Amino acid sequence: TEKIAVEAARDLTGGLARYSSVPSRNPQGLRDTVMSKKGQYDALSPVLGEMLPQSFFAQADPDSVLEAMQKIETPTIVLKPEKGRFSNKILIGSKDDIEQQLSDYTSAYTSSDGLVVVQSYIEDVNSGFAPSIKGLTPTDKELMLRQGVKEIRVHVIDGKPFLVHGKVSAQGASTQAGNSYVFFDQESIPSDVIVNASKAAELLHKGTKSQDSYLAVDITPSGSTIVEVNGRKQGSITSDLCASPEPHNAWVTALSEKLAAMAERSDGERV
Repeated sequence: TEKIAVEAARDLTGGLARYSSVPSRNPQGLRDTVMSKKGQYDALSPVLGEMLPQSFFAQADPDSVLEAMQKIETPTIVLKPEKGRFSNKILIGSKDDIEQQLSDYTSAYTSSDGLVVVQSYIEDVNSGFAPSIKGLTPTDKELMLRQGVKEIRVHVIDGKPFLVHGKVSAQGASTQAGNSYVFFDQESIPSDVIVNASKAAELLHKGTKSQDSYLAVDITPSGSTIVEVNGRKQGSITSDLCASPEPHNAWVTALSEKLAAMAERSDGERV
């Protein structure tokens, strides 16, 4: 098979970052940190601790998890793997309900799951979007009113936000297929959402000494809490998702300009 020269890559799977020197978005060190919920928490909490849900990290045995659960102040608790995105390994409930399921839950853990994240439940995900946020089109305005779990997602390249949109999950949906993207008038986004997303991305970008980064910071709909940062699947803003061409054009332009800048400083590698 003939090899081609690659000067820069979006690198959705991470294969180029791990096995080549091709400039990729994101480099391996940043990717590893963001893929670990403990890595994220350790990087963000010294500066943005008040914006993060109360979180503890325990070994996957009932006694260790129970000890961490006693420190959580909210009546509802979330258990999930430190690594990976397995919705079938997320457990949400009261302390009493979860305690009854702990033995079965921890016995299903594998080494690839890492530690058990013991976290306070973020009630805010069930609230409406911040009052100042306006939908971009009538379709978006209608989606903003839908009942379900909501998030604000801020797309950030090298610490600089360039697009903000929302996600609304149908009630009971646990997969990406159950999500709808909702697009906003960018001028209506609260300034603290932009500032805090920028801080989060910059902390991870600089903390891992990465030259390049493309991160998606998920924030509760009111803008009060950072849910998580995505460094692998930020979501492609394809034209079929948007009732207006503006979000797609902004996404394509920002990503293209970043990849072009990466390619300019690269000699390429045949892969």
